[in-house]
Amino acid sequence: MGQIITVASGKGGAGKSTIANGIARGLKKAGHRVLLVDTDFGLCSAELLLSGASQVVYHIEDVISGSVPLERAIVTNKKDPDFLAAAQTPQEPSKVAEVLLACNEQYDYVIVDRPAGVDTSLETHLPQFYAFIVTQLDSMGVRGAATVCSALKQAGATKCFVVINRFRPELVKGRTAPDIDTVCDTICAQLLGIIPEDPQLFAQQAKGGFDKNTPYGKAILRLTARLQGESV
Repeated sequence: MGQIITVASGKGGAGKSTIANGIARGLKKAGHRVLLVDTDFGLCSAELLLSGASQVVYHIEDVISGSVPLERAIVTNKKDPDFLAAAQTPQEPSKVAEVLLACNEQYDYVIVDRPAGVDTSLETHLPQFYAFIVTQLDSMGVRGAATVCSALKQAGATKCFVVINRFRPELVKGRTAPDIDTVCDTICAQLLGIIPEDPQLFAQQAKGGFDKNTPYGKAILRLTARLQGESV
């Protein structure tokens, strides 16, 4: 039995899909069996960050309807974590949860790229899960992160962690952004990782790759190492 991790944000644009993709890649590099599942129905953007995006034929709705077996719907690619695409239309949360739990029996980690916002109708059907709350240092982002973290705790999250994305230390030093302790206290969750602003990231994403030597790549590997219990 693996670990389900839902990657959340209080509002769009926080970098949730980028972080979910990075965590899945980092865990795969560590030798784990990893599945990335897109449940951001309608937008279906997670596949755009994968080099194997052109391989996507089926999505989670096909599995729920019984049109194809789960194994056939999952895209496998040597460079990417395994991937299950989102549908264009919303799906019954209880049915989506059933698919995630079936996946959890086959993988060490199931990383769920969920929609931004406070709808926890999916998580209420999961018996246990971790929640990663992604935020940048803007006031609206932090407040939204605090709200979604509270909602996920009420939905039954086993653990909640904060991931601060696109961090720029000069903003904290200049007191134009809150410090890290204040952010974590506001959200009421433990800090798991800080992802710095990385001008090389868009070029990496355009290639569908993951460079462990860039600031983003190094930060992701530190984050996934902590997730596995290492002291980094």
